[in-house]
Amino acid sequence: GLDRIGATDNFFEIGGHSLLATQIVSRLRAAFGLEVGLRAFFENPTVAEQSRYLQQAGAGVGAAQIALDPVLDTIQEEFVI
Repeated sequence: GLDRIGATDNFFEIGGHSLLATQIVSRLRAAFGLEVGLRAFFENPTVAEQSRYLQQAGAGVGAAQIALDPVLDTIQEEFVI
């Protein structure tokens, strides 16, 4: 229900909960074909942390990194990291 969030705002501290986290993970899968585990989301609850996590998860994977680049570009356009 917030108009804007920052890259370092903690998802859970601003009102997020496990059901919303599950929906986000599902939307990442549907929109970008990314398999982000729910646990990883809980361990990286900010946009900045998720971006770093996704970069590390895709590092050295070749084609997976190429598929990840548009996602990271979108995140970086939307938020100042």
